[in-house]
Amino acid sequence: MRSGGNPRDRLAGYPDVVYWAEQLALIDSRRATELYALAEREPERAAAAFGEAIRRREALHDVVLSAIEGRAAPDAGLEIVNAWIADALARRRFRVTAPGRFEAALEEDGNLLSFLRPVALDAAELLEDEVSRDLVRICEERQVGAL
Repeated sequence: MRSGGNPRDRLAGYPDVVYWAEQLALIDSRRATELYALAEREPERAAAAFGEAIRRREALHDVVLSAIEGRAAPDAGLEIVNAWIADALARRRFRVTAPGRFEAALEEDGNLLSFLRPVALDAAELLEDEVSRDLVRICEERQVGAL
């Protein structure tokens, strides 16, 4: 977990990650329902997926934070982020939408975190563009009720 300020994590388990993904339209309600049911049937698999989602989130956080602070990216964090991005790129496929027209899509392979692949691709773009051009900063958190 992140240090400083006693952050409160709103993700307590795999269902919370599914809910978050549904709220961001990474998955639709039908897929969310399927994943909730799968998590109930296979709690160990869901717990492992949750652990991996948090590991990826924290690695990306650490890599971005190191860049903002002018430090070298942590090797372990960068390795996790690179593997996540590589997995997403390896699952990217083009399909024909009309003669001479194509669209890229990320294949669904049963991985409980496949819906995070677009996030990995966004992270790659963020690191290459906004972070590399010093456009990302840390915002102060405000406490509810504080002046």
